[in-house]
Amino acid sequence: MSRHTYDGVTLEEAKAKVRAAHTDGSKVEVISAEEVSRPGFGGFFAKTRYEIVVEVDDEDPASAYTLNSASGGLQALLAAEDAADGYEKPAAPDRFEQVIAGLRDLTDGTEDTTTDRYGLDLFQPSPVDVLERAVQVPVISKRPGDLVVLVGRPDDVVAAAKTLSRGGRYADVRPGGEATIRSAEPVVDRRSSLHARAAAVERERPVYVAYGVAAAGYADLESVSPDELWLVVDAAMKPEDTAAWARPLIAAQHVDGLIVIRASETLTPGTVNLLQVPVGYVDGKPADTPTL
Repeated sequence: MSRHTYDGVTLEEAKAKVRAAHTDGSKVEVISAEEVSRPGFGGFFAKTRYEIVVEVDDEDPASAYTLNSASGGLQALLAAEDAADGYEKPAAPDRFEQVIAGLRDLTDGTEDTTTDRYGLDLFQPSPVDVLERAVQVPVISKRPGDLVVLVGRPDDVVAAAKTLSRGGRYADVRPGGEATIRSAEPVVDRRSSLHARAAAVERERPVYVAYGVAAAGYADLESVSPDELWLVVDAAMKPEDTAAWARPLIAAQHVDGLIVIRASETLTPGTVNLLQVPVGYVDGKPADTPTL
């Protein structure tokens, strides 16, 4: 028997190393999976990594409780004991992911390490992986008469709408929600949205509605019936603060993309990826990739 430790910047990376190292049918048992913090030097440059410890029986691969046939974690350890006692149990499905899922049992009675501080499930593909595989960089509509709603903090959405419309030269900019724009009629319901669309068609341009987040929620968005819905998110804000207003909207509506501001003012702009919505624009310019 021998023990091996595999680590990675993400849990997915550590899992991939386990898969790559044990493809010969050797008996592999998952002992632990932990988030490990390295303090760095003098309290600076601290890093967090993920470690998976496995025990490998190199001598008897034929009788292995293998990585590919395990249900994982504490369940795997108990199953091995049952096998030693002669207890027969129906074979587990042939899925490696169930090995990793079983690691949750190892934390029973201790601090839950299956999710990070933002509530992200560490045992699922990361938002970055999902977005990069599934989508391209979204582009805001420029079709005449299209009504595009930008949702976020009032000052942020007004500035973003004006930037994307090049100061109103390429799109009509209207306020909505808690946002206000001098000399611009707000879009608050179906009637006002139809008027805004009609005026935009005559001017051969779209309408960008800067919708300031309201404490009362987003009930009027449904009556506005936007063609596209974008979120204006501040990369320098705490992820929890952004999620508080953004996640209810993401759960209720289809969101086309993120317009990220102040990305250059923070060391961790990638926290916006936790929303699992593709990035379209960063600091006023088209994004190069759908994630930061």
